[in-house]
Amino acid sequence: MKIDKLDSDSQSRHDVLCVKLQQLESKTANQLGEINDLKRGLELTNEEVETVKDAVSNKTDSAGLASLEKKLDDLENRAKRNNIVTWSISEGAQKGFSCQEIVHNILTHHMQLVGDLEIMRAHRTNIKKTKHLRKYYVTSSKTRPRVFTALHR
Repeated sequence: MKIDKLDSDSQSRHDVLCVKLQQLESKTANQLGEINDLKRGLELTNEEVETVKDAVSNKTDSAGLASLEKKLDDLENRAKRNNIVTWSISEGAQKGFSCQEIVHNILTHHMQLVGDLEIMRAHRTNIKKTKHLRKYYVTSSKTRPRVFTALHR
């Protein structure tokens, strides 16, 4: 009789344990699914964060580039303020003479400027406007006002 009672107690405990084990397996399976969903969500969030970082980086790079371009334009314009541009100097004019000598000759003989003419730098353009004519750039801070005065006489 004790053995029968023990078997029935064991059986009921076994049944209770089986039910609890099935519940645990079910919960574990649900938790694994939830964990996988969370992992996928985290991966998508990380991808979006990287995309936003790249977009912000590109915007700051383009904003910085725009600022640098603006500064470059300003510097170029400031550097050109003291330039004198002479047009239509024939291509063969430089034979035996430097660009500074040619410009000095134009200023003294053709424009009749006298005295010390400061020509810091003079050079031809690389681009020929016509077949035989080019323009010359002359950088001079002291001579420029005198040239403009001579032009307006």
